[in-house]
Amino acid sequence: MNTIAVEIVTPERVVYRGDARIVVARGVEGDLGILPNHIPMVTPLKIAPVLVKKHEGEDDKIAVSGGIMEVRR
Repeated sequence: MNTIAVEIVTPERVVYRGDARIVVARGVEGDLGILPNHIPMVTPLKIAPVLVKKHEGEDDKIAVSGGIMEVRR
């Protein structure tokens, strides 16, 4: 199964690190669903939870207060 390496960082430290099947975040222009092999992109985020779907029935929600999401290969 393809997964995405996810890191959520603040200026002080890494607050979340793990692998996911899909990441759902709220960008300034709407919700984003990031799957494995997504094109590289950078977008600002709104204040909203980021949903990290790991396995069936195993999800993490991380509160973010804005910031930037970067998707890399």
